[in-house]
Amino acid sequence: MSGIDPAVTQHILYNNSDFIPVKQKKRLFNDEKNAAIREEVQALLKALSKRILSATLSGSLSGWQFRP
Repeated sequence: MSGIDPAVTQHILYNNSDFIPVKQKKRLFNDEKNAAIREEVQALLKALSKRILSATLSGSLSGWQFRP
């Protein structure tokens, strides 16, 4: 982004080579919680897509590039 110091927009991951990466245990939820999580994610994705669409139509995102 032009005009913004890269130190503000970038982050650094501090890794210590002495530590071994550990895979976290997969979280399991019951069917009721899975359904609630799925509904919430769908609602958030729908709201985000509406926000992006309205910003695109209004021209406020001109110059931005979306990378999938």
